[in-house]
Amino acid sequence: MTNVLVPTDGTLTLGTGPLEVICQCVGIVLSAQQAEIRTETMCEVVTTYGREEFFLDIDYLQDWVASTGISWYLWTNAGTTKAFTWSPSTDNTPSWTGTLRVRRPSAGGVAGQHARDRVRLAIVGTPTLTADA
Repeated sequence: MTNVLVPTDGTLTLGTGPLEVICQCVGIVLSAQQAEIRTETMCEVVTTYGREEFFLDIDYLQDWVASTGISWYLWTNAGTTKAFTWSPSTDNTPSWTGTLRVRRPSAGGVAGQHARDRVRLAIVGTPTLTADA
């Protein structure tokens, strides 16, 4: 039987406090990217691959409250690296841990609507995956 992941009431914690921000999140995606480098010689096309990089993309409702807000946390910790743990489901399986490079968020939005932002945070190295066997 296939066990398809359906993100629900998981967890997303930032820092060593840690600050739990999952309830402000609309969507979270952990992704890997690796550049393909193609060079054409007189005889063939040579393809190599660059360094693999990981990112945590967070789509969230802006919350600027100092003690609980993801927006405030990102703004005040910009330029630093912080630990994170993300699990998309309530049983915390699977989950990923690692270190994020924090950057400042955007602020504001459309009149009369919830203020949303999307931020892409680079992950230092390779995140650690924990899952059921």
